[in-house]
Amino acid sequence: MDKLLAILTQIAPIAATFAPGAGAIPEVAVAVAALLKYIRDQSGMTTDEILAQADVTLDEAEKMLLEDQIRLAGG
Repeated sequence: MDKLLAILTQIAPIAATFAPGAGAIPEVAVAVAALLKYIRDQSGMTTDEILAQADVTLDEAEKMLLEDQIRLAGG
């Protein structure tokens, strides 16, 4: 899992060179939402708590996108 996360982290900036705003690409949002859902299910933490622990700041639109993806995944 760590290697997959490292790959996602390392290739996201490369994708941004081809598609500005690559963080909003649906596949990336789905992957991040799935990981957030997994962490929430295992730890009981809220999305905001997870993001704070990871030192990640998202704007409201990005948070809403992730929460929608989590809901679609059954969370």
